[in-house]
Amino acid sequence: MQSVNPSNEHVRGESLFIDDWPKTQDELVVGIVTSPVACGDIQRLILDKALKIPDVHSVYTYKDFTNNVWGPIIKDTPFLAEKQVHYCGEPIALIAAVNKEALIKALQRVQLLITETSSIHSIQTAIEKDSFFSPPQFQEIKITSGNVKQAFKNSKYSLRGEFISGGQEHFYFETQSTLAVPEEGGNLSIYSSSQHPSEVQHVCAKALGLKFHQVICSVKRMGGAFGGKETQASHIAALAALVACKTGRPARLVLSREDDIAITGKRHPFYCRYKAGFDSEGKLTALETELYADGGYYLDLSPAILQRALLHIDNAYYIPNVQFTGKIAKTNTAPNTAFRGFGAPQAMAVIENIMEEIALKLNKDAALIRAHNLYGIKDNNITP
Repeated sequence: MQSVNPSNEHVRGESLFIDDWPKTQDELVVGIVTSPVACGDIQRLILDKALKIPDVHSVYTYKDFTNNVWGPIIKDTPFLAEKQVHYCGEPIALIAAVNKEALIKALQRVQLLITETSSIHSIQTAIEKDSFFSPPQFQEIKITSGNVKQAFKNSKYSLRGEFISGGQEHFYFETQSTLAVPEEGGNLSIYSSSQHPSEVQHVCAKALGLKFHQVICSVKRMGGAFGGKETQASHIAALAALVACKTGRPARLVLSREDDIAITGKRHPFYCRYKAGFDSEGKLTALETELYADGGYYLDLSPAILQRALLHIDNAYYIPNVQFTGKIAKTNTAPNTAFRGFGAPQAMAVIENIMEEIALKLNKDAALIRAHNLYGIKDNNITP
């Protein structure tokens, strides 16, 4: 028998992802009713007309979950919104149908009335309105070394500035996808496009009131997740798992690219205020930064990402006197999540920008400023 090289399957476009698998017997396709506004009170959700569409099987709300809350660090995120919505694209209800055509028609028949309220869409607005995550351990993170105050007094030069880095969509090869299959004895098999199958297992079990051993999660391949499926695949898996458990039929939930972008979080946008002290050679002697991460409305992995950012903001440079502080802004956007680098790229961009600013201030080559801060090399030590 000829062996198969998995990489060849990718090159030939033959790799099978969850949406490529043939439909199983009695399988249902699942769709999500999402919020059209960033913040508001749900006044009315009428699903009766959707249920009357031929080939629509059932509808579900937060009331159908045993536990309608989850989260990788603290449990603050509902699977389905209850009385309020907090970001555009937040899941509110589920529709299960026999085919996609019926599902699309049903989603169009949902009657949803939301009284929109004021929302926050940027870190700067969150700062103005003092909108930050409130648990004490997440309120502010601080790293200090040396004597920053004295170092600034002794610095020959100093500069202040701001640096902003925007978000970034993961745009994985395969969107968030799950096939949930009921098994004998009330057990459940979940086929997920996830970076964290054990978390999918635990989240689904708790959401549905099952024991961990009753849920098995399998991951064939995840479709280039880049961090976007470290935690947030669990949410999508739980939605499909609910339908499978309630109906006793396989349930497949594959997000469209548009829904995936709306529902799931991104790389964290960051905003930084900084003050740098340095000598005539451009050597940093003091650095003070205020780093703000946009966490979205729910916490997800934001504390760990902010911690990583604070630990990497000096990059490879030694700065004897530092004071780094960080806060997580709470905004009405999807909960931002892991992305390759996990906060380090946003922070390292700050210090590299500072190196450029120092070079401009001293009218020197930025490469020399970096060399001096890395190795103590001065202009007259550089060999052409």
